[in-house]
Amino acid sequence: GLSATVGNPGEILTWLRGGSERLGRVIDPGGAKVEPVVRLDYVATVENAAQVIEAMHRGKKRLVFVDSRRGAEELGAKLLELGVMAFVSHGSLSVTARRDAETAFAQGENCVIVATSALELGIDVGDLHHVLQIDAPPSVASYLQRMGRTGRRAEMGPANCTFLTTRDQRLLQAAAIERLRQRGFVEPVRPSRRASHILAHQIMSLAVQSGGVGREDWWGWLEGAAPFEDLTYEERQTLLDHMLHKDILTDHEGRLWLGEKGEKSYGRANFRALYAVFEAPRLITVRHASQEIGTIDATFLASLEEDDEPSSFTLGGRNWLVLDIDWRRGRCVVKPADSGKAARWSGSPRHLSYELCQTMRDILLDDEVDTEWSARAEKVIAQLRAEFYFLRDGDEFVHDNDEQITWHNFAGGAANLLLARLLEREVGGRVISRNTSLTFTKDGGKSLVAIKQAMEKLREADSPTWSDALRFAPDATKSRVSKFQPCLPDHLARDLLVRKTVDLATARVILGLDPHVDETATKFEYAKPRNPIQWVRSPDELAAIADKLHAEPFIALDVETTLTDQSLCLAQVGTPETNYLIDPFTVGDLAPLAAVLESDKVEKVIHNAQFEKTVLGKLGIGIENIYDTLTVSRRKYGPLAAGHSLLAVVRRELDLVIDKRCQTSDWRRRPLDSAQVEYAALDVEVLWRLRSTFSDNRPVE
Repeated sequence: GLSATVGNPGEILTWLRGGSERLGRVIDPGGAKVEPVVRLDYVATVENAAQVIEAMHRGKKRLVFVDSRRGAEELGAKLLELGVMAFVSHGSLSVTARRDAETAFAQGENCVIVATSALELGIDVGDLHHVLQIDAPPSVASYLQRMGRTGRRAEMGPANCTFLTTRDQRLLQAAAIERLRQRGFVEPVRPSRRASHILAHQIMSLAVQSGGVGREDWWGWLEGAAPFEDLTYEERQTLLDHMLHKDILTDHEGRLWLGEKGEKSYGRANFRALYAVFEAPRLITVRHASQEIGTIDATFLASLEEDDEPSSFTLGGRNWLVLDIDWRRGRCVVKPADSGKAARWSGSPRHLSYELCQTMRDILLDDEVDTEWSARAEKVIAQLRAEFYFLRDGDEFVHDNDEQITWHNFAGGAANLLLARLLEREVGGRVISRNTSLTFTKDGGKSLVAIKQAMEKLREADSPTWSDALRFAPDATKSRVSKFQPCLPDHLARDLLVRKTVDLATARVILGLDPHVDETATKFEYAKPRNPIQWVRSPDELAAIADKLHAEPFIALDVETTLTDQSLCLAQVGTPETNYLIDPFTVGDLAPLAAVLESDKVEKVIHNAQFEKTVLGKLGIGIENIYDTLTVSRRKYGPLAAGHSLLAVVRRELDLVIDKRCQTSDWRRRPLDSAQVEYAALDVEVLWRLRSTFSDNRPVE
C-alpha cells in the first residue's frame, strides 16, 4: 500500500494485512525535509485569479487545482481569453483529450494546466515549477498530494503552493489547512471492516469470474479480508438472501450467477459497472466531427434546451454550440462557438473535518499573522476576526434576526448534519446545517432558551445514539453513497449510510458526551399504519365508499404507478377512520371516484399534487380543491433543497420515518405483498395527519 498522505499508517497496514500472518512494516524514508514555499493571497474573483496566474511565473510550467469541474472550465476559459497557453483536465473530458493536454503540457514550457483532484495522483506531467490552488482543498491530505507535484528535483527548487482565494471563508479554510500542515497533522483514514456494499460487489465479481460460484464456496475466497471482518455470519447470509430475493443474484443448482436485475444493473457493456466501484450521474458524450471531447451532465444539457438562446457551453476550456442531441444513445454533436455557459455537473458537497473547522475557529480567536499571508489576505482575515469577535466572549450563538438564530460550533459538516435533524425534532422549524454552524429558522429560531433546553434534553438522554444515527442517516445525502446500495438489506444500507455520511462521535463531543457508543443497537422501527385497511375491488364496493367520501370535509389521496409510463396501478384514499386501497384492475370504471375527486366540496390532501393530476389526467379524471402538503411545507420553511419530500416532511412534522423501499417495487403484480400494502396505506394516513398538523388550514389550490 503506497501513500505519503495518511495520518495513521500503522492502522492502514494492519487493515491491508487482513488475515495474513506475515510480518508487515511502515516504511518512511525519513531524512531532512526542505520546508515548502507557501503563499496565501486573496483575489476576490476568478477573473482576478486568471490575471494573477497569467502574470505570475511567466515562462514556467504551472499546475492550477480547482475543486470542481465547472470551476476548472471557467478558469481555463478565462486564461485562454488572456492568451495563456492553457489546458483543462478533469474526469469528464475524454481520455484522448486529457492525454493530449497532459502531453502538450509536459513538452511545453510557458503553459498552464487547470485540473481537478483527478490530477492529484498517478499522472506524469513532467518537470513542474509551480502549483497554485484556487480557494482551498477539502483536506490536508489533498493539499499535500497537490503540493507534492513540485520539489521532486533539486534544480527545480523546493515544493511550493500559492493559494488564490476568491471568498473570505475559503481563505480562512486555506489558512487553517496550512497551519495543520505545519503542525504535522494529516487526516487519519478510517478503513471499513463492515464494507457490505463491497462484499456484494465481490460476490457478483466471483460469479462472473468463475462462470458461477458455489453458494457454499464464495466465502472461502473472501474470508480473512479485513473489509468484511466485522460482518457476522448472519449478516452475510441476510445480504445473500436479499440479493437472491431481488433477483440481483440467482441460484442455479447451488451455483450463484447474476439474476435478471443483476444483469440489467451491472452486466451490460461487458460488466463495466462491476469493474468500477464508483458511480457517476447520467452523462452525455460530446463529439465534434470524429473527435470525442468528453461528457457532460444530462441534467445541465436539458436545461440549455429550455433557454431561448442557442444552446452552447464550455468543455475542455473551449466553447461549443449544440447541433444535435440523441438522448436515447447519450450523444451530443457540437461545433466551435464564440461563447458558452459554464457547464455544471451534479455532485454532493464535501464535508470539512472537525479538526479543520476547529483550526478555522482558532485562527478567528487569535491575533497571530502568519508569514504566508499576503497583505490582502491579512486584511480579509482581520475583517473576519472582527466579524466573529463574539466568539472571544465564549458565546457561540447569534441572533441573525427575530426568526433566525445561528450556532457557530465549528463541528464539521458530517456532525452538524446529525445534530441538525435531532434539534429540528426538538425545537421545530428548519435547522440548516453547514460545516461551521447550525441555523435555526422559523419557529426554531425564535427562542435561544428553547434551543439550549433542547440541547440539554439531548445530553440527559445521552443522545445522539447509534439508533439516532441509523434513523437520520438517509437525510444526510441526496444520492447513493455506493452503486451497490440496492444490493443491501435495509439494516446494512442504513449502517453504510451512517458510516459514510454522519459523524456520530463528534456530534456527541460537541454536546459534551462520551464519543463512544454501543453500535450493537441496530434495531430500527419504521412507522406502521394505525387505521384499518379496506380493499376496494369491485364497482359496487367503489360506489359504496364514494358515498361515504362525499360526506367527508377532506380526504387524503395518493397513487402508485408503473415506473416506466406512470400508468395507474393503485389508488389510495384516506379518511380519519380508514385507509382505502382501490384496485383499478378489478374495479374497472373509476367514475364514482372521479366524482369525488372533481367535487369542490371535498378537500383533497396530496403531497406533490402535480403527479396525481398527471396520472389521473390520463384517465380523464380531474382533481379540484387541492391541499398540497408539498406547497405548504415550502411556504412554511422556504424552498430548501431536499427538505420537502414526503419522507422529510413526515419526519419533521410527525417524527415518523416511512419505509420507502416499496416505492419503486412492481405495483402491477397481484397480490401485493404485505410490505406494499402497509406502505400504500401509510402514505395516505400520514397525509391526513399532516393536514391536521399544519397551521394553515386554507386550501392551497
